[in-house]
Amino acid sequence: MTTYVLPMTGRVGLGNCLLPWARAAVFARRSGFQMLAPLWGGIRIGPHLRGERDKRRYSLHFQYDGYIHGLRRTWVLLRSRRLSEEEADIYAAALSPKQDVDVVIAYKGLKDYFAKLLPHHAFLKNEIWRITKPNFQKRALSPGRRFIALHVRRGDQILPHQSEHEVAKHPQCTPLNWFVVTIRKIRAVPSCDDIPIIVFTDGTPAQIAPLMQEKNVFMAPSDVAIVDLLKMSRSSMLLASGYSTFSMWASFLGGMPTVYAPGKIQQYVQSGRPRSIEIELGENEKLPKEALRCCLAAVEISE
Repeated sequence: MTTYVLPMTGRVGLGNCLLPWARAAVFARRSGFQMLAPLWGGIRIGPHLRGERDKRRYSLHFQYDGYIHGLRRTWVLLRSRRLSEEEADIYAAALSPKQDVDVVIAYKGLKDYFAKLLPHHAFLKNEIWRITKPNFQKRALSPGRRFIALHVRRGDQILPHQSEHEVAKHPQCTPLNWFVVTIRKIRAVPSCDDIPIIVFTDGTPAQIAPLMQEKNVFMAPSDVAIVDLLKMSRSSMLLASGYSTFSMWASFLGGMPTVYAPGKIQQYVQSGRPRSIEIELGENEKLPKEALRCCLAAVEISE
């Protein structure tokens, strides 16, 4: 009897896709079971209808070295008994090892998000990089200089014709005005005045126009989701979108100071770091000096 691990990523955004993949990868590593390649959601119609920059063809972004894929993957799925993730740790009691039947343990859904992934940060960071195709790895290394990442989630949640006032009512969207106010707080610190701020968004230029009027703010070049995610993870500070697993993955992988609007932290995703590094910040609150120190490394922050 052979046991396999199957991540079922579903037809969702990359941040959500990566969660069942990560839990499956951690379990496969711990147990020594072979892992079946994820399908990464296949072809999606929604991004084309919404005119999104990234068409979410995630299967084109990853390589399958170390995974069972192709016809062999299909054959394994056809002849194996499938168990749920919840049965993963007790499946031996439910199925006699002497039975001549293979088992596939399927991982799907968001479950408890990053809660069980925190101890496996280093492994998952290396594994995401390993499975990313080399041409996307190369693009993810630009820009090579220090920068602040700003992630504005809009495309899959907000209709283009909605006003910013209507957008602010969506619990999963961070108001644009909060980003503007936070940018100005950063610029008020002399040592941060010239650090480029790069905007990563699935929204339209019109939806983020007020941000582009601020000093030293630039739009990230149009690219695929995995490149944007890896770039964001390399930033010195992240201004995150609330309730976005994409922002959460960037923060988890990068461990940089991460700032959210009030009430927008869904889950803390960094372990072994000061709580002042992963924060919610009100419009009348100052950026913690510790977060600024981490952003600027050895640069002294004045009072």
